[in-house]
Amino acid sequence: MWDTTYYRRWSNAWAHERVDGLHLSTEDRLVYQQVFDPIFRETWAAYLEYRSLHPAHGPGLPLTVRLAQAAGNTLPADRVFHPSIDLRDKQTAALLLAGETPQDRQAVARYAAALEQARTTRPGFSKAAVRDALTRQLLLRVWKCPEQYFDAEASARGLVCGAHAVAAAKPLAPGLLDEMNESTTKKETADAH
Repeated sequence: MWDTTYYRRWSNAWAHERVDGLHLSTEDRLVYQQVFDPIFRETWAAYLEYRSLHPAHGPGLPLTVRLAQAAGNTLPADRVFHPSIDLRDKQTAALLLAGETPQDRQAVARYAAALEQARTTRPGFSKAAVRDALTRQLLLRVWKCPEQYFDAEASARGLVCGAHAVAAAKPLAPGLLDEMNESTTKKETADAH
């Protein structure tokens, strides 16, 4: 079987699972964790270590050894290694979704519904139509990250760089905006009383 980057993207896009009675995209669940899990940096570091010890080809090495060989320990591992993710692999999915909670899965379902509602109520809407600047602003807010560290934060979360993080997070924007608007409305209502 041929296993290319494009094939993995395609197969990842079709990876779905029934969890907690919900039919969810595994890729959506992963992106949700990459964006919202406050300790996903540690999850990504553990995944890089696992991949280093269990590579597709060649001998397994501790990540520190592999990093020393590749970059002389001058950069963090997440800046040097960007392995493709195969969500068909149960071990990979389990490692990357280790911090997922039932509440996270509920949120993934809500965000998917918000994206679908935006598609049906706004003619011509697509996730590509979400402005990059807005998505970037939302990520900076969620990550509580200064602008100058945006690329480093994205990399540490397995998203390679800020531009890739923005592209990955665009489908979450309608749901996140809905939640922010709902929170603001509740606060204004509480302040009025």
